Amino acid sequence: MLGLRQHPQEKIRWRNAALAAARHLGLRRSEAAHLAGLGLAHENLGETRRSIEFFQNALNIFRELHASNEEAHTLGNLGIACAALGETREAIRHYEPALQLSRTLQDRRGESNKLMNLGLAHADLREFPKAIECYEQALRICREFGDRRIEGNALGNLGNVYFAMSEIQTAIDYHQQALVLSRELGDRRAEGHDLGNLGNAYSVLGDYEKALHCYNDHLTIARELSDRRSEAGILYNASLSLFALGDFPQTQKHAKTALRIYEEIEDPNAAKVREKLAEWRKLKE
Repeated sequence: MLGLRQHPQEKIRWRNAALAAARHLGLRRSEAAHLAGLGLAHENLGETRRSIEFFQNALNIFRELHASNEEAHTLGNLGIACAALGETREAIRHYEPALQLSRTLQDRRGESNKLMNLGLAHADLREFPKAIECYEQALRICREFGDRRIEGNALGNLGNVYFAMSEIQTAIDYHQQALVLSRELGDRRAEGHDLGNLGNAYSVLGDYEKALHCYNDHLTIARELSDRRSEAGILYNASLSLFALGDFPQTQKHAKTALRIYEEIEDPNAAKVREKLAEWRKLKE
């Protein structure tokens, strides 16, 4: 339940105390677990470089202890962090051995998570059939053991692939299914992502008012969770809808704030926002 309810900054306070205790007691496995937990918390705050350091230190200890299950999870988290920095091929180099370890251990839950990560990477590389195959495998596995949270993530990711393939109504159907699940679970982070994805779909259809409503709801959640990467993405997407509606002052305000956040967290999307702002300035001139 803490994964759904606890704020990342509170997680960091708890994990630091636990890490100090584990080191004092010489509990290497616990030390590595808390390092990995700190990596996740910092990643949720958009502090990706710091998260990679924690994951790498945890991975070294897990390998030293031959803790294969924990090694698989940490490799997956390292891949997620690399993907957040735009290093997709590097992410896949972490995801593939992580998936193999989970299959060797017959860890079906872990396998479904790794398939989801691999699907995200293939989608980022626009290898859509491979991405769909990964997501559908993950969906089948999570339904076997009734994990509604992973099911919602898989549905949302399928929606994203169909969106990228310009099958917008199919994408909306998947995102609406995912939103129902995230709200049932009280998973605010997932709810926000589902709302943002729906906003993107409505924007493509030209329903900018409905898109902005989704973006505003997502922005409230992202700020509640101190999720800066999501906050920047929402602000940029909202700026595109505002531009389409002719509200140029708000367009610039949202995009400039998005750019500042992206630059602070070293997100590769900063270049895209910078280019768009330059384009809008030329149009205004």
